[in-house]
Amino acid sequence: MRTIQPNRSKESSGVTIRPVASRANLPDYEFWLGGVDGAGNPSPVSLAGFSAETGDIAHQRALSWYAGTADLNREQFANGELIYRREGDRLRDFPGEVVLPWYRPVHEAANFAVGDRNAPGEGIGTGWFYSVLGGGLDLRPLPETTERVFLWEDNTYRARMRGDFAVPTLFNGNFDAIFTDLGNAQAIPGWAFYNGGGGSLLQDSLIERHSELPGVYTPGSDDNDNYALELNPSESITHNRFVVPDWGVLRFDLHVPDVEPASEGSFLRIFIQENTPDATLYELTSDVLTKDALNSPRQAQRLEGVEIISNPNPFAANYQGNRISYGSQGFETFHFDIPNALRGKVATLSFKLDAGAPSVYLDDIFFQSEHLLLGNPTEARVLFDPGLDESDNANLNELYEDNFLIERPQYTVAYSRTDNAPLWASWQLNSSWFTTPSNPRENFEADVRLSEGWYQVPPETYTELNLPELEIPGTPFRYEAGHLVPAADRDRNRVDGLSVALLSNIVPQHQKLNSPVWSELEKFSRDLVNERGRELYIIAGTGGSIDTVNAYDSSEDVNVPEYFWKIITVLEPGQGIADITEDAPVVAVLFPNELPPTGTDTAFARWHEGGGQIITVRDLEHQLNQDNLNPGTHYDFFSNISQAIQDQIENKVFTWTGNNPLNAFPVI
Repeated sequence: MRTIQPNRSKESSGVTIRPVASRANLPDYEFWLGGVDGAGNPSPVSLAGFSAETGDIAHQRALSWYAGTADLNREQFANGELIYRREGDRLRDFPGEVVLPWYRPVHEAANFAVGDRNAPGEGIGTGWFYSVLGGGLDLRPLPETTERVFLWEDNTYRARMRGDFAVPTLFNGNFDAIFTDLGNAQAIPGWAFYNGGGGSLLQDSLIERHSELPGVYTPGSDDNDNYALELNPSESITHNRFVVPDWGVLRFDLHVPDVEPASEGSFLRIFIQENTPDATLYELTSDVLTKDALNSPRQAQRLEGVEIISNPNPFAANYQGNRISYGSQGFETFHFDIPNALRGKVATLSFKLDAGAPSVYLDDIFFQSEHLLLGNPTEARVLFDPGLDESDNANLNELYEDNFLIERPQYTVAYSRTDNAPLWASWQLNSSWFTTPSNPRENFEADVRLSEGWYQVPPETYTELNLPELEIPGTPFRYEAGHLVPAADRDRNRVDGLSVALLSNIVPQHQKLNSPVWSELEKFSRDLVNERGRELYIIAGTGGSIDTVNAYDSSEDVNVPEYFWKIITVLEPGQGIADITEDAPVVAVLFPNELPPTGTDTAFARWHEGGGQIITVRDLEHQLNQDNLNPGTHYDFFSNISQAIQDQIENKVFTWTGNNPLNAFPVI
């Protein structure tokens, strides 16, 4: 069954079977809930709770059915209203009504007598009846076609109303599912009923990004239906109850065009609470890196919310990841960890702006890093619970110590404690990430986000003095610091620059592979954005082991991989999963971590002419799983894309005409 919805074409108390034509968003079958006839009179075949004279009873009846299905022990609501589950539970909406409980199975074999003790005791709705637990699996009406819509396909009618996945991690987190008239008194879908303090925010609090924030980067800017929420001082907004995903940070985009020097303590605050009596109200905090005025080593702190402040202290302002940086020019992404105790629980999520803060714009509030749009290649995980101390959190993460997920606003990485190095990094690349002229490179730093007790590779490991020359006659080369996410891909501000200089993004790479071959492939990606107008999703990583290097002033070793690889998926700005077809361009390349085969720099300066192998994604998957050093870690690329499309794009080798790979991509 795809969907069940009212059949507006005719009145019927039975089932209408339709073929699913060309995956055209049609259900397998429909049934009539009720309403009025052509004269405006209550339809005599309306199901109970859905006749015209029932007012809000229809909503309450639906609520009671869902409550009864979710909690089989509950017989009534707190206000005393009964919950109806059984076929024998009869209730009339008006005198003389034909009693047709809407929650009964619509099937001739599902007619139970009133009060029949043998009737199914819960979940007796039509959809439930046809499930395995409902007992009607063998009685399902079969559609007249075998063509189906995959569960992972987002077939939302309008692209602007889609979320981050086919089933969004937070419904209408992008504020784009709206009614037509922003000026009316309609509530914002998904954010309608649980606002506190200043009351509900309505659709007149939404602004259209393209027309009302000129000059601010907006993906797919030709579409004028990209909305953001304007939040003013002391205002708050709360999302309706939702299920907290099993993993992933909370992320959101924030734009503050009028950041002014302000007193300490001006915050956009974020709260999350389980929907149970006396549940703990969590105020979410964020990891920040600080540097004092004496340039001492950075320390990790956890501070609440996003601080809306312009601080004259350059170190605090430039390195605190919970302060506005790029967000004064465009939408900046912020990440917050979720208490592990809330995973899989029903909760509410709130944003509140302090009274002393300027107005802000919120958008794209979802879970799980945007950089993992196409999938989490190894299903890496991190477990964190702010209610536990650091040592207990470290014990949680032993399960994932060689597949440890670090989600940053700038990119996502899977890290191996055994290798003391990253396995892979994944990131989005579009024109919003660049600055002209480029910002200076940041110095390498240890990553303080690694779990308590894990070794943090120090920056001295990657200095010339510590990495020895390779013992190859006639080749005075070294391993050097190889970025997975390039510094030039994240240079719009110092916070972004610092993120890619953290050593959880760095791997020992052969000096002559790093430049010019690897760096030329990095430049190719940026050219696709700057010269061809594309938006990319990139995954880069390592495989195998040919050596280790000793970390500075330590007995710990850092793995030297046997090869490097990269996958580049080429989209247009604003496109998502639903826009990816079997024709989507994908570039997959594998590079041995050694001196490229040609003896001069210029001869192999182009990545596609020397030092690398252009392969299929499927062959790369096979290679990685065969050479995997970490038991239990399995690579599966594009896991968020339907299998049929995966099979097409993962088995193609990237080709082009002429001597320039950019020729495969016309200017858009």
